Amino acid sequence: MKVAYESVGKRSRAKGVSGRGTYGVLAVIVFYAVVAVVYLPSWSWPPPPPLTPVPAGLTTLFKILQVADMHYTGNPNFACEDTPFSPCTEANMTQLLAHLLDEERPDLVVFTGDQIECRDVTQTAEGVRRAIDAYASLVIAREIPWAMVFGNHDEGASSSRMEMMAYIATLPYSRSRAGPVGVGGVGNYELSFPHPRSNATMLRAYFMDTGVDGRISRRQREYMVNLSAAHTDRAPALAFFHFPTPEYEPLPRERIVYGHKGEPVSHGPDSGLFATLVEMGDVKATFVGHDHRSDYCLRRGSIQMCYGGSIGLGYGYSTPRIARQARVILYGRSNTTEAITTYVRTAAGIGETYLLHQAPLDQDDKLVAAITGV
Repeated sequence: MKVAYESVGKRSRAKGVSGRGTYGVLAVIVFYAVVAVVYLPSWSWPPPPPLTPVPAGLTTLFKILQVADMHYTGNPNFACEDTPFSPCTEANMTQLLAHLLDEERPDLVVFTGDQIECRDVTQTAEGVRRAIDAYASLVIAREIPWAMVFGNHDEGASSSRMEMMAYIATLPYSRSRAGPVGVGGVGNYELSFPHPRSNATMLRAYFMDTGVDGRISRRQREYMVNLSAAHTDRAPALAFFHFPTPEYEPLPRERIVYGHKGEPVSHGPDSGLFATLVEMGDVKATFVGHDHRSDYCLRRGSIQMCYGGSIGLGYGYSTPRIARQARVILYGRSNTTEAITTYVRTAAGIGETYLLHQAPLDQDDKLVAAITGV
C-alpha cells in the first residue's frame, strides 16, 4: 500500500501561541550568526554519546501510538500546501493514520492535542463533530481504545471544550474523561493498565489540559500530585499533554542524541508543570505535540521529555523534508527488568529505538514473570 505522507510548509501561523515577532527573531538570529562567523574561532562539537542499549529479552506487554497535531477540518478535500506531490488533501492524512494503525496495532492510541482545526477555520457545532468523527472513526473501526487531550486549536466559538468532551466520552472505545470541574481545563485524568496475566498495575498514564497558552493551574498541579500519591504500587507512569514546557528547550551546549529539533520550542509560561511531575515521582516520560517539526527526546533528571512529531496533512503545517509520523511507546519486561522504549513510525517504516526508562523488577513482579513468562 503506497501512502502519501509529506506536506505543508506555509501554515506556521497554525501553531499560534503568543505572537512572536518573526522578523525581529530573524534579525537576532542573523546578527548572532554574523558575530559567530566573524569573531569566534573555528571549532566543532564533540560527537554525541551513543544511545543507551535497549535491554535484551524484553517482551512487549503494552503498546501506545501517540498521534499529534492532525488539525482535521472535517473536509477530506481540504488542500495541503507545499507538498512534494500533487494532489494532496486531508484525505491523505486519513489514509496515513489508517496505515499506521494497521501496521502497529497498538493497545491504546493517544491524541495529544490539535486533533481538529477550530481556531483558523470557522466550524459549526455539526462541523466540529464531523471533524472529531474523521479521526475517531479510524480507531473505533479497529476496536482500539483511545484517549486524548486538547490543544490550542481544538476549541472554537461553536463548541466549548466541555461540549466536545461530552461528545468524545460517549464514543466507542474512548477512554477520555473530563476530569474534575473547577481545577482548570477539561481532560485532567489518569488511566491504569494491568498486567495481562494479573490484576497488578504495570503502567499508568496521566493526561493534562495545558489550555490555549501552555499554562496549568495550581489546582491542576495539586490534583495530579494527589492522584499519584494515592497509588501504593511502583508502576511507572507516562504523561501526555499538548504544549511543551520550558524544560523542552535544549541547553546552550546540549546535544540532542535522539530525534531532531526542527523549530524553536514554543512553550508556554513556567507554571510549575515540570516541578509537579518531579514531585509526583512516578512519571518517567512526557509526550507533547504543538511544534510539528520536532521529534526529539531530552532527559531532564529522571524524566525523558519527548515530542511526537506531526501527522498533519491538510491544514497542519510542517515541511516537505519531514515525513509525517506518529510515535510508538512500548512497555516491556524480561525476567528481571522492565523498560519503556520508543520509536517513530512513518509510512516508510520505523525509526531508531530509544530507551526511555529501565528498572529492575521487584520480587512480586519477578515471581509473576517466572510463572507466566512475561
